[in-house]
Amino acid sequence: MPPRSDSLSRQTTPSTAGAIPRIVIDLAPLAALTVLFFSSDSRFTFIADEATQLNGAVQSLRAILAAHGHPPLYDLLLHLWLAVTSGAPTLLRVPSIAFFLLGVWLLSRAASHIGGEPSGTSMIWLAALWPYGFHYARLETGYPFSFLLIAALTWAYLRYAATPSGQTGALVCLLAVALIWTNSFAWILIALLGVEEWIRSRGSEQATAQRLAIAAAVLVAASIPIRRTLLDATKGALASHLSWRALVLNTGYKVYVLMASESVAPWYWKFGVPGMLAVAASLLLIFVAVHGQARRFFIYGASLLALLAIIGALSAESLLLIAPWFLLPAAVAIGTTHASFWRRAMAVSLAVVAGIGWYGAFARVYYATPRFTEPWGDLAVEAGSGARQGGVVVGNDPSFFLYLTYALRVPPATPWRFAGSLPTVVQDQQIWDPDAWQAAGHPQGAAVLWVAVTPRSASMDQAGDWLDHNCGDRTTRYMARDASYVWKQRFLGASAAASPWLIEVRQYSCGPNSTTAPAPAPPPAESPR
Repeated sequence: MPPRSDSLSRQTTPSTAGAIPRIVIDLAPLAALTVLFFSSDSRFTFIADEATQLNGAVQSLRAILAAHGHPPLYDLLLHLWLAVTSGAPTLLRVPSIAFFLLGVWLLSRAASHIGGEPSGTSMIWLAALWPYGFHYARLETGYPFSFLLIAALTWAYLRYAATPSGQTGALVCLLAVALIWTNSFAWILIALLGVEEWIRSRGSEQATAQRLAIAAAVLVAASIPIRRTLLDATKGALASHLSWRALVLNTGYKVYVLMASESVAPWYWKFGVPGMLAVAASLLLIFVAVHGQARRFFIYGASLLALLAIIGALSAESLLLIAPWFLLPAAVAIGTTHASFWRRAMAVSLAVVAGIGWYGAFARVYYATPRFTEPWGDLAVEAGSGARQGGVVVGNDPSFFLYLTYALRVPPATPWRFAGSLPTVVQDQQIWDPDAWQAAGHPQGAAVLWVAVTPRSASMDQAGDWLDHNCGDRTTRYMARDASYVWKQRFLGASAAASPWLIEVRQYSCGPNSTTAPAPAPPPAESPR
């Protein structure tokens, strides 16, 4: 059994290599990760959630504050970034990457509070070698900023717990307010932190209750301006309903993604079986290796994951909310465990998980979903060229429209700046979503490009049916094979996956000499290897 490492009673382990070597050891992996982020960014497609986030942030400040979709703090920050950079495509993800790296640094300081400097260094190396972070921490979704705030809140709370004062308590409250103004599920995390404060302060329950009541009153008062947003999020969570089978499968899969990322799907058995076993072994070893406060944070992370799964809010992106409280005990486990067997077992299991994830990231053929590699950039160039020649484009995917906006540079201006995506925030008479296209009377040029992503809306199908009956010379392409199609059909039912392909592109000729032709059937899905 590894030695016990109870939280703040532990003295910080001095660095035997001196201050400068320790700084170099800590900063080197972060510097390497920064280079890797930016050198690889063009290989990762902007996903639909990023396009939605950018469209929300490009609105006026008044519109952002008046919106009720989600808390507005990150939209306000991103709005300023877009104004400063004019929405240059190479700079869109810079805030997310910077927030993640800063969050990792603050988590390393939190790990040092619990397990000494070796745990802080372990935290940085864990994050640098983390396949999930490499994929999702770059995305412009707001979750990397939430990751930063959770890391900062954890670090600030540990400082407060070590030396309670008005200043450290105020910092904790300020960060908690910022988190509430950033993510609708922040209250769950803050409540768990309140549980930790109650456990830590056993023996002084009355004073602790008073402090928690004051903090809760401050947070409730700070939430009043965004109360409608929080109420909407609560109603949406209560309305969520998943079957127990889907809930368990989704939760287990998301735990795998948190450790190994989506770069190698678990149904590729030669990688998936060792990956799943290594994930289970890693979590078990971490739980056994830590005690006291570090173990409690592990339990809080698991509780947060379970709650998000139950309310239907557990997505691959939202795992960044949970990650800090898994990474923290993992770093403490590595930094404080001295028994050779346990250290080797943890090293082997974590190395297997990381190796599988990184291999998949560079091989790029085993992804559970192709959304990181979807060809929206190339399709946007093709569609933009056709639109300039008088063709019409009808589509239903935010990522496609984001790339098409940059390809066409709409609205025209000198110098050009990003003002939102086609066809809702900015408009072009050649670019339509299916609802507006049908409402406008089916405008058409010499050619119509119909670009649909699965799942399709009823209006997108209606637009396709109208084109099938009124235009001709139809050619059809299927792109972005859904590797999970077979498994969705098998375990979640036929309604979970409508097509083995995620993108369907139809080219129609609507001139007087066009002839109708039946569309080819999509190739059958292959069973995963």
